[in-house]
Amino acid sequence: QQDVRRRMGRSQVDQEGPGMIIDRLKRSRFRNVLRGLALSNPWRVLPDALKIRLIASSPLLDPEWVGQVAGFQGGRRELAEALVGDSLSLASPLLGLDWYRSRYGLDATAGEALLHYWLVGDYIGLRPHPWFDPVAARLSSARRRPTLKAVLVQYLSNWREFNAPHALFDQAFYLAHNGDVRESGFNPLIHFVLYGEQEGRRPN
Repeated sequence: QQDVRRRMGRSQVDQEGPGMIIDRLKRSRFRNVLRGLALSNPWRVLPDALKIRLIASSPLLDPEWVGQVAGFQGGRRELAEALVGDSLSLASPLLGLDWYRSRYGLDATAGEALLHYWLVGDYIGLRPHPWFDPVAARLSSARRRPTLKAVLVQYLSNWREFNAPHALFDQAFYLAHNGDVRESGFNPLIHFVLYGEQEGRRPN
C-alpha cells in the first residue's frame, strides 16, 4: 500500500508540473508570511515630519468634510498632524481609519493607517470602509485600464466611471430611485453612507 501511495504521489506531482507545485506552496506555506508582511506597519519608523508631509499630500484627505462632522478647524497640514498624533481618526467619508485598523489587526496610528491603505492596502484589495470594495470597484470600472492611482482615489474623483463600488451597492439603482441625489450630482455612495442608510434608502 505504501508503494502504491508513493507511485500515486509521484504521478500527481508529474501531472501538476513545477508551476502548479510552486503555486500550491505559495498558497499554503507562504500565504501567512505574505499576509503578515502586507499587514505590517513600515510607516512606524518614519519621522513624524515625513509622515505629516505624505499625509498632507494624500488625495484621500478631506479637511472640509472632517470639519463638518467633527468640528475640526484647520487645513491639510493640521489634519495630517492630528492623524499622526492619533488625536483624530477621520480623513474622508469612505476611509474609516478605526474600522480599517480593527478589521485587519493593524497596529498603527490613524495617520499610519491612512498611509497603509493609500500605498499598500488599496492595491492588495483591502477595504477602507464597510461599503467600499476596491476589488469590486476595479471590476466595475468603465475604463479598466492599468493605473498606479489607488482605486478609491479614482472613485472619489470620478465616481461616474464605476458601476458598483461594492457588491451590494448598485449606483444606477440608487440614482434611479433617489431623484434628489441624482439631480444634486452628489456622489451616490457617499450619500448612502452619510444619509441614505439611516434614512432607510435601499442600496440595490
